[in-house]
Amino acid sequence: MKKFTLIELLVVVAIIGILVSLLFPSLAKAREKGKQAVCLNNSKQIYTATMMYVDDNNSQAPIDDINDHDTRWFNLLSPQYLPAPQQEDWAPEIAKCPSGIEVDAKWQSTIAMNSRVTGKNQMSNGEVTTTNRFGMNYVQSTSEKCLLIDSYLNWRSNGSGNMTVEKVLEEDGGGKVARHANSANTTHFDGSTIARSANFLLSKNRWDDPYFHPDK
Repeated sequence: MKKFTLIELLVVVAIIGILVSLLFPSLAKAREKGKQAVCLNNSKQIYTATMMYVDDNNSQAPIDDINDHDTRWFNLLSPQYLPAPQQEDWAPEIAKCPSGIEVDAKWQSTIAMNSRVTGKNQMSNGEVTTTNRFGMNYVQSTSEKCLLIDSYLNWRSNGSGNMTVEKVLEEDGGGKVARHANSANTTHFDGSTIARSANFLLSKNRWDDPYFHPDK
């Protein structure tokens, strides 16, 4: 019975190492694709829950009052319309993107709702303002209006004013909006879902851009 020499074994190990190094990027891409698919599925379920809430509340969206944490949009949807969170009053797991950063406070999530819908608008300078509660019956061109999007950091609301280069592309790790291969998952008012490129989102960085204004 022929025995392998040390040199032969080292050659085999080297070949295996090369093959693994060649396969690793593909495996990493496949893993990220899987995370993106989970995130997109979560957004679709949030969309369905939101529409059910709207039907039960005179066409009104779930408001997000900065002065009352009990009215966070995801808390209004859970547990009647979305699965209950693992921790009381926190965002349910379905409101978190697998590629996003860790949620470490009860008022945060990594899938954001359009701030024009929730009534919460977080400005680039950190100032937070509120707007009137939004009636879904005023939405125009529902396939061209953003309802849900990957959040910046772990904000629960996002809007056109947040589509800056820093927030869309430059934030480290899962904190940037375009965290899925430089694109972000978006769900529109008609339920359609699409991964929007960073360039597309950056083109929407105007406070009055119709993509984030449901009634324009």
